[in-house]
Amino acid sequence: MVKLTDYIKSVYDNDSSAIIICDLNHNIVYANKAAEDLYHEMKLVGENHFNEFDEKFKKLVDHVITWFNLSVKNNRVHTYYSEKTNTDYFIEALRDPYGKVIGYLGKSQKKNSDSPCLYDFLTLNEIIWQQPF
Repeated sequence: MVKLTDYIKSVYDNDSSAIIICDLNHNIVYANKAAEDLYHEMKLVGENHFNEFDEKFKKLVDHVITWFNLSVKNNRVHTYYSEKTNTDYFIEALRDPYGKVIGYLGKSQKKNSDSPCLYDFLTLNEIIWQQPF
């Protein structure tokens, strides 16, 4: 039987946005392929790169975590927009089943769609009809 955690990991693994999950000590516990591709020059999982950031960014992250702890409704903060890459950056709370903050997720999302069209029915149709029954 497939566990829910397998489904959730698959969602993150296949997301085209860079996703990095950290514990509350800023240790990286997960990075998806998009994050590894984006930060290909550095080891991510098992590392702590927090001290490599400037003081302003570190204070921002600490303030966001404090805000997450104020209410279980405080779960997502838009932290930055890069006009150069047309990308939004977010920090999202990760909580245990009781609502306690256990870590955070950093995510980048490009504003452009991944492909020029939403569905490629011709290709999809060809795949469906070429399958043996």
